[in-house]
Amino acid sequence: NAIKRHQEALSELCYADTFSGRTALHIMCYWRPAPQVIDKFLTMATPELVWAKTDAGETALHMACSNATRMASADAVELILKAAAHAKPSSSSSASSSADASRSS
Repeated sequence: NAIKRHQEALSELCYADTFSGRTALHIMCYWRPAPQVIDKFLTMATPELVWAKTDAGETALHMACSNATRMASADAVELILKAAAHAKPSSSSSASSSADASRSS
């Protein structure tokens, strides 16, 4: 029971609807932490998180590649692509609908 509560809390954190619908993964990819941080986060998060979209329709991969003021991390992009290959996008991949789905299960 404690494990289930921990998983639910982690899911809530992962899918927290922050500014403009960004998830924790979106924010991480924007600020470009060490690839090990992203890798560890992806092992703890639900696989579908890589498909979550912001209000503007951006995935974490967009964030990792598109910030013009920072050089994209090839390692982070590779980690996200590998995670995406193993995760199926949900019917609605917005951050808020993913959080709602995790709460109802």
